[in-house]
Amino acid sequence: MRIRCVRSDGSGRVFWIIWKNSRGGLAQTTELIVFEPDLLFSSRVESAATKAGVQVKVFGNLEEFIGEAKQTSAQVALVNLDAAEGKLASLEGLPKNASCKVIGYYSHVNSRLAEEARRVGVNMVLSRGAFVSKLEGILKEFSSG
Repeated sequence: MRIRCVRSDGSGRVFWIIWKNSRGGLAQTTELIVFEPDLLFSSRVESAATKAGVQVKVFGNLEEFIGEAKQTSAQVALVNLDAAEGKLASLEGLPKNASCKVIGYYSHVNSRLAEEARRVGVNMVLSRGAFVSKLEGILKEFSSG
């Protein structure tokens, strides 16, 4: 399987990781874009995506994520709502691809973000704990769909 993981840390630097399958061909993968500035948590999401055979791009900078979301063909966009607090209105109308599902997650103590995220069009809003427990299922759903 060939999977490309791209990480942008907000400084303009981009990191590429490439794996090849035994046939050397490109595997069919689902594209996932993620806004998560927490490097440890984003690594967890990347690892789960890789295991599910999902192509993933992680952004630590909201503006870069929004730029990608406006031109992507991704099927899933994951957003750390706590990190986007105060800028959730910029998520309205994203992404360009109408079939893309936007999933936001937030700290359970910051539940007002959930309502605000729904208002701007986030398709699924989960507490961070619920997101972690459902992440594998979410990735499987979109990688097989």
